[in-house]
This record gives sequence, C-alpha cells and structure tokens, in this order.
Amino acid sequence: MSSGIYLLKCAVTGECYIGTSVHWQKRVAFHIRKLNQGTHKNPKLQKAWSEYGPTAFEFKLLELCPVDKLLERELWWSDKFDSVNKGFNTHTLGSNGHLRHGQTYSRTHKSWESMLQRCTNPNAPDYPKYGGAGIRVCRRWRKFENFLHDMGERPEGTSLDRYPDKGGNYFPNNCRWATPTEQQRNLKSNQHLTLDGETKFLVDWARDKNIPVDLLRKRVNAGMVGDELFAPSYWRYAGDGKLAKRRRLTSESQLITHAGKSLTLTQWAKELGLTRTALAQRIHKYKMPLEKALIAAPLKKGKSGPRIGPKPLTAFGKTQSMTAWALEYNMPVSTLKNRLNRAKMPLEKALKA
Repeated sequence: MSSGIYLLKCAVTGECYIGTSVHWQKRVAFHIRKLNQGTHKNPKLQKAWSEYGPTAFEFKLLELCPVDKLLERELWWSDKFDSVNKGFNTHTLGSNGHLRHGQTYSRTHKSWESMLQRCTNPNAPDYPKYGGAGIRVCRRWRKFENFLHDMGERPEGTSLDRYPDKGGNYFPNNCRWATPTEQQRNLKSNQHLTLDGETKFLVDWARDKNIPVDLLRKRVNAGMVGDELFAPSYWRYAGDGKLAKRRRLTSESQLITHAGKSLTLTQWAKELGLTRTALAQRIHKYKMPLEKALIAAPLKKGKSGPRIGPKPLTAFGKTQSMTAWALEYNMPVSTLKNRLNRAKMPLEKALKA
C-alpha cells in the first residue's frame, strides 16, 4: 500500500502542510519539483520555501491507510496540527477535497472509466468494437458510486468481464470481475464441441483427452467426428473402433500423366533418379511443362529451370564433387577452391600440394 497522509513542515516557522495521495511518494516529489521551480499553486507555501530554502523543510509520512479512508484521516491530522489556521493548508480537505468516494485512482475506478470511454466516447480507440457495435452501459452505472455498490472493489489480478452474455451490455446481472483465464474462456471466438450429449470448450476436451488443442481444432474443421477426433497423431480409428494406420489417399488428381503413363510424384522421381523435392520444384515452383520436367538429366541454368548443382571434378579416374575431394584429402573446401580457381592448378596437383 502506498496511499497515505504526509506532512510538510517548516522548521523556522513551525507551520505545517497536511497532504494525502494514493501514491504519497510521487506526490511529495511533485511538491518539491514545483517548489524548486517557483510554480507551486499554494502561494503561502511557495513564499516560505523561497525565503527559507529547501533545507528548512521536512517531509514526513504520518500514516498509511486505504484509499477510501484518506479523507477521514486527512481531517483528523489537519485538526491535530491545525494546518488550516496555523499552517499552509488553504482549506480543510487538502488536495483530495474534491473527492466524494476516495476511489479516483483505484483499480475499480479505472475499470469503470474505461468501460464508459469505450462505450460512450466516439474518440476512444475501442469505441468501434463496443459503443459503435451497440454495446451500452446501464443508466445506473453512469454514476461511479452505483457501480461500486453493485460490483464491489475490483480484486487484484482481475478485470471487468461481460458474463454470461459476452455480446451483451454492461448491466449488473451481466458483469463480473474475472481473471485473464476466465476472460479467455469467455471469448466469442471460442469453439464448443458436443459429444455424447456433453458440451464443453474445445480446450477442455483437448485437456481431458490429452491431445494438442491445435490438432483437435484441425480435426474438427476437417469434419472428423466421434472417436476419430481423439486418435493419437498420425493414427485414426476405423469404423469398428479399432486402430488402423492412416493411409494417404491417391486420387486421379494426384497422379501425373505423361507419355501414356500415370504415376504419383514420388513414383516419377524414383523412376527418373531424382529427389521428390527436385521434381516438385520443376513442376510447381518453376511451372515447367511435363515433357521438360520429367527428364533425368540436369537442367540448364536460367529462368526456365533450376540452377545446376556443383560441377563434378575428375581425377585419378574418379569423378566427384569438390566437397567430396576436399573431404577425402582432409583439406578445407576453400583451400582446394583457391588452388583451382586462383592458382589455376590442375586438380591432381591441387590435391597433392
């Protein structure tokens, strides 16, 4: 707790100033800054500060107390030091004299004010999603004291939530103080799933069945039902309830037909001696015609095809890549490359140098 009553006393004259704040340390720092600048709103206090200097003043915390007790305790301390008649206070209720409920800077008041802003102020950032979407605040809650009476003080770690009707208005019978977890569970975007007459959130089904929620969501969106939804990953239930391996369906649309032969992409790659990825790039990425894509030979470099891989090198009656030669002769690839390209050495000499 940082709300409390503080004292500012001049050691030369004995005059006191009694102040209250929900953050008394910040308020004291504010006083000092304004007094040093010569712009404090209390002329009597400013005059004494300028005349006697900062060293003649003492700041002291008198009491820590809840926000709703600040006005009551401020009156008590003001009477004790007689700070209005014999001090620097200009009226009986110091800096918080305009407050009626003592909650202006509390969590509860901030939630109430935010609710009004997003529902009634067209300039508020969230107005289009609330007031602009038809969400209203009941007339009784336009007054903070009524809101405080109906909802009570906001517990720490909670926020104002419309419940049970997430799309409803801010009314006493449709609001609660909810934790972030409760708020997330009350989102309109949350999916519900009904199985065997029982309806629960998708996240609850995933937790109870020990399955990732994203996997369960994908299965629901794919139209799976019943026990299929909770089968282990890459497996699914057969109609009789027994586990059966999931098989990849091969439809006519997945077959590639060329020269009177229809094979899958994997089968074509195996027949041509290519990797499946390389063949897929030719067809899908480079949009090559089948008569050009379905050949075993490497394709020429250019826009119409993929880049040629490393050029094979031949020495001692054997052909392999530069990396393979460097690995075989236990040397860095960069060393072999420099000998061949910069020094223009023959491969056999470069390998034995």
